[in-house]
Amino acid sequence: MKNLENLINQILDLHSYITKNWPLDKNYQKLNMVKTRVHDVYNNQDIFFRILNYRDFLIKNNVDAYFNSLNDNYIEARIKNKNSIQYKIESYTNSKEHEYGHIPLKKCLNDIFGIRIILKDGSQEDIWNWLKTRFSSLKITNSNKNKGDYRAIHVYFGNGNNNIYQWELQIWLDKDKENNYISHEKYKQDYVKWENEGGV
Repeated sequence: MKNLENLINQILDLHSYITKNWPLDKNYQKLNMVKTRVHDVYNNQDIFFRILNYRDFLIKNNVDAYFNSLNDNYIEARIKNKNSIQYKIESYTNSKEHEYGHIPLKKCLNDIFGIRIILKDGSQEDIWNWLKTRFSSLKITNSNKNKGDYRAIHVYFGNGNNNIYQWELQIWLDKDKENNYISHEKYKQDYVKWENEGGV
């Protein structure tokens, strides 16, 4: 658990740094992630560009490169690309499951920046209990429900403030890796189909 603890503390530190400095950027515009609904973004390009400005700020600060430079084959980080953000907003707006976008933006764009760690040992139950004890202030979810064969624990950073963007940490077990990649590939196929049909 030591590697996981170190990683979470690094994410907390960097998220705190970015959150503190983002309002000082010339492109900053405040956005309440709870009062703003997903369909508001779908219908308003100005809000969408506010989100992209935050994404550009992450790129400028090399947040993904920091984690990808840890030389750990079990850690990956990525900043969501523009088309993927647009696709997620559109799919939420057109989905009955997501109330046709009448849900807070926070429930949709909780992963503009995402990190994944694959643990070689342990059980989901042990990891879950350890997280709940050691990092009780963080939002922690078990993503096994309604996800087919996908099994992971997701940890969200920045959940306590409605005016900041959340980051997501996915915790996978090595034994679930193959099925999880297959699940991600299915999502990617839907995304590519959307792009090919002129979704951008």
